[in-house]
Amino acid sequence: MAVTSTRGIVNLKEKGHFERENARVEKYTLGDELPAQLSSLEIRPRKMSVPAYTIQRLTYNDRDLVLKFLRRFFFRDEPMNLAVNLLETPESRCTELDDYAAATLSDGVSVAAVDENGDYVGVIINGIVRRETSGQSHGSRSS
Repeated sequence: MAVTSTRGIVNLKEKGHFERENARVEKYTLGDELPAQLSSLEIRPRKMSVPAYTIQRLTYNDRDLVLKFLRRFFFRDEPMNLAVNLLETPESRCTELDDYAAATLSDGVSVAAVDENGDYVGVIINGIVRRETSGQSHGSRSS
């Protein structure tokens, strides 16, 4: 329950002029009734069962399965791909996009959520970026 002050209320009917009152107004939200509603339904928290998926580290050997998943669930709907009309049909392929998406799989920092049937239900593609070791700091120039 939220409690609020109504200090800016105007009382024109009773006094005929502006008046500030220090009344308190109780406001109810839908959440205030939730505990009673849940109690009446006799809903109890369920115990966590075994998850329906496992997390698996991806390697370059997983490239084909990852790309199959990305082509079906990501490449077609990704806003930048849509903006440039990269894939004209659902069956269209872009080898540069495939190569870019799979380029960091060998870094060993990408993962997939895999269901009990061995199918991917989600993937996260990550990569490692290293600074160049050219001996010069960024921003310095030699003439």
